[in-house]
Amino acid sequence: GIPAVAFDRSRLRGESIRGVLGLPLFRDHLLTVDYAKSRLTVSAETLPEEGPGILPYGGGLLPEITITVGGKPFSCHIDSGSPGGFTFSSEMVEGLPHKTEPRVIGTARTVNSEFEVWSVQLDGTIVVAGTEFVDPVVTYNEILPNGILGYQILKDLEISIDQRSKRVRLVPAEPEEPAEPDEDVETTGKDDGKR
Repeated sequence: GIPAVAFDRSRLRGESIRGVLGLPLFRDHLLTVDYAKSRLTVSAETLPEEGPGILPYGGGLLPEITITVGGKPFSCHIDSGSPGGFTFSSEMVEGLPHKTEPRVIGTARTVNSEFEVWSVQLDGTIVVAGTEFVDPVVTYNEILPNGILGYQILKDLEISIDQRSKRVRLVPAEPEEPAEPDEDVETTGKDDGKR
């Protein structure tokens, strides 16, 4: 059997959410999430030491990888539960060239504090496991100790997490191929005789 925790899901986004599959559930398998194809795959395979998009990871509950921002290395958590894109600490953004002026876009809360959330478009490239994001818009605040790669970035990637080898693979997702038309279905069109 698999241990499970029951909780009130009414505060989660979306009425159709039935629960959360936590990363520990897949500790003995390779987990691959492909948002573009709406597919989650679990297999007995392991990630090799090297290959396109493969990185070692550390961290606790969330995998933590190293990305480069304007050529500088920074630690970021992979967090599919975060609705944003690139969310950084103020320290990560400090001194980076930008195309727009930083601006406050809202406030956020923790259990014991409230803080401003800022946004800015960088003038440079963020590299995540070999995938480049040129002049991206990032959000940041003074509370985060490091960065977060959220859904708005992850949705365009195929993400594989191998907890046994402590490696991840992040590669650009390939879009779903359109279905082949059924040969038995006739299509008709109106021909008005005009050429």
